[in-house]
Amino acid sequence: MKPGDITVATKWTPVGRTAASVAKTIGKRNANLAPFPIDLHQIHTGFGGLSSIRAQVRAMARLVEAGTIRAVGVSNFSAKQMEIAHDELAKHGVPLASNQVQINLLHRKIETNGVLETARRLGVRC
Repeated sequence: MKPGDITVATKWTPVGRTAASVAKTIGKRNANLAPFPIDLHQIHTGFGGLSSIRAQVRAMARLVEAGTIRAVGVSNFSAKQMEIAHDELAKHGVPLASNQVQINLLHRKIETNGVLETARRLGVRC
C-alpha cells in the first residue's frame, strides 16, 4: 500500500488537556503513521478539556492550514458544540467534516436531540 490507498482518521482527546497539546501531539502521530498522512483528525469529546471548544478547533484549523492534516472532525459533540466548532472553523475557511456519534437500533438519540438535524443543516457527516 501507498499513501492515498487508505484513509487515516485519528482522534485527539481533550480530557485534562489544553488546546496547545493538539499541536504538541501531532508530530508523534504523523511519525507513527508515516508514510500515510492524516486525512481526518477529530476532537474526541466536547467535555473535559482545559481549553474551550473554540480554542481546540482553532488549533485543529492551524494544522489544516499548515498541511499537517487534511480535515477536522469531532466525536460525540452535541448539536450546540457542533455549531460552535463549525462556526470557529469557518473563520479559517476550514469545513467541519464529521461528527462521529453512536447510533444503532438501540441508541437513536441523534434523531431527536438535534444532532442529526444540525449536522444536515451544516453539511456535516454523522
